[in-house]
Amino acid sequence: MGRATGLALGLIAAVLIVALLILAVIGEGERSGDEAETAGPPTTVTAESSNARLEVTLAPPHAKVSEVVMVTGKIVNASTGAAIEQAEFQIVSVHVEDDLAVFDSTVGASEGTFTWGVQFWDGAEHELRITARPAPGASVQFAPVTLNHLVEVEGVAPPLWGQIRATLYLVAVAAVGLVIGIPLGARVRGMLARPRRPARESA
Repeated sequence: MGRATGLALGLIAAVLIVALLILAVIGEGERSGDEAETAGPPTTVTAESSNARLEVTLAPPHAKVSEVVMVTGKIVNASTGAAIEQAEFQIVSVHVEDDLAVFDSTVGASEGTFTWGVQFWDGAEHELRITARPAPGASVQFAPVTLNHLVEVEGVAPPLWGQIRATLYLVAVAAVGLVIGIPLGARVRGMLARPRRPARESA
């Protein structure tokens, strides 16, 4: 029993060391990859109605979980390109997989432009739905313009220490199971290996 327990503990220690080494290598690779990444230039998308054009710029163009994407919108006269004063913008962020609006807000823009920081908390596709409408006193009356833009959101791996801690918990559970299970299994095997006494014949 003692020998079996010693072998189990030695095996657990070896597995733990290998797991920690693998996690350390993965963590270093992720950090170096993040440093090498570039955010890329901002991207601009547009939508038009009969006499107005909505221009929306995203910086950076691709999102990461918990990081802020700056969204800048402008509504302009489609003919002259001049900003339309006194407008309203509705900003909706929709989780595409669940078809669920996770953010919905309306902002006024006296000069026809707005800037808004949007965060995403799930590494899945989101759709930004931005609608521009004329507010009372708008310099140009126009039909509402809606722009739908799909944003790829990249998931972020948990911190290295979080991965190590989770691995330690799993190894601890496995260790308890081995320490309890190996001696118990040896005892059961011993009981099964004992020859059974023949039953006494009744007189």
